Amino acid sequence: MKKIISLVALLAGIVFVTSCSSDDASYVPTPKLEIKSAQVLFDAEGGDGSIVLNTTGTVTATTDASWLSLAVQGNTVTVTANPNITLNGRSAVINLASGDTQAQVTATQKGSIYGLYSDLDLKFDDAARSLSISIDHPSTVQLKSLDSWIEASFNEATDQIDIQVAENKSGWRRSGKLVVETAGLRDTLKITQFEFLNDIQGTYLLVYQSNGQWVYTTVDLSRTNDSNGGQITFLSGSYAANGFTIPVEFNVANESFSIYNLAEMGGKYTKGGVEYGAMTMVMGLSADNKIYRFNNDKLAIECKLIEEDGAILFDMVPNSELDPKYSLYGLRIGYTTGGYSGYVGAVATFPQCYLLKY
Repeated sequence: MKKIISLVALLAGIVFVTSCSSDDASYVPTPKLEIKSAQVLFDAEGGDGSIVLNTTGTVTATTDASWLSLAVQGNTVTVTANPNITLNGRSAVINLASGDTQAQVTATQKGSIYGLYSDLDLKFDDAARSLSISIDHPSTVQLKSLDSWIEASFNEATDQIDIQVAENKSGWRRSGKLVVETAGLRDTLKITQFEFLNDIQGTYLLVYQSNGQWVYTTVDLSRTNDSNGGQITFLSGSYAANGFTIPVEFNVANESFSIYNLAEMGGKYTKGGVEYGAMTMVMGLSADNKIYRFNNDKLAIECKLIEEDGAILFDMVPNSELDPKYSLYGLRIGYTTGGYSGYVGAVATFPQCYLLKY
C-alpha cells in the first residue's frame, strides 16, 4: 500500500515539475520587418539612395545588379547606383531580410540624356569661322576630325564643342566630317564650304551633240554687277570673234542659273554686209522629231549644278513654261533685227547641251 502511495506521489511530482518547466521557458518572437522609406529612384548620373527599415533583428541586403552597391548600418541600407551611360532606363530587385522575415524593394535608374544641339549637315561660305555646339552627354566626349581644315575641342566647363573651320581657298566646294562620340553613341557632323556665286565662276566646256558626236566650245561663266546676274562668254572660234555673251540669272538657293528665251545677247552677227543683234532661243522637240521655237520670254533653260565622280557640270532642263508636248532640244543663238518678230535665222544651235567645268 505504501508503495502505491509513493508511486502516485512520484508521478504527481513529475507532472508538477514538467508543468513548472514549461511555464518558465523564454519565448523568442520572429523579428518583424517593416519598410519605413525607400529612396531608390536614380537619375542617369547615379548616386546614393537609402532604405530605412523598422525591425528588431539583424538586417541583410543583397542584389544581383552589378550597377548597385549596398551597405547596411543598423536599420538603414545605403544604395549606391553607378552612372547609367546608356539611353535606356534599368531596374533591379534588392532583397532584404531580418531573421526569417523577408522583403523586396525595386531600384530604378533613368537612362542617359544625349543630345547634340545642331543640324548634322552644316553649310557655310568660304570664310574661316569659329562656332560652338552644345551637347548633353552621359560620359566623356571624344572628337575626331576626318579633315585637316576642321579642328575641334570639347569644353567641359560649358559642355560645348568648339569648332574652327579654315578658309576655303580650293576654288570649289569642299566637305569634311567631324565625328562626335560618347558612351558608345556616335554622331557625324558634315561641314560644307561653298560660295556658289564665287566658286562657280571660271572656264567651262559647252558640250553638245553634232552629227552624232559630242563636241564642245570653250566658255567662261562669270558674275556681273547685278547681285543675281551673270553671263556666259564665248572664248573660242567665231563665237568669240562676234563677242557673243549670254545673260544668265543665278538662283543661289537652288545652286542653279537660268538662260531665258529671247534674251538679248552681247555681241553682233554680220551676214551679207548687214549687222544683226543676237538673242538666246530655247528650242523644243516634238514627238515627231520636229524642232520648234517659241515666242515666250518666260520660258527658260534651268542649268542645275551636279557633281558626279569628281566632275562638275551644269545640266540643262526646261522650266515649267515649256509645253508638255515638247521636250527640250537645246539652246540656239539666233540673229535678229529686233526680238522674236525680227528673227532671221540661226547662228548656231547646241542640241542636248550642258556645261562641264574645265
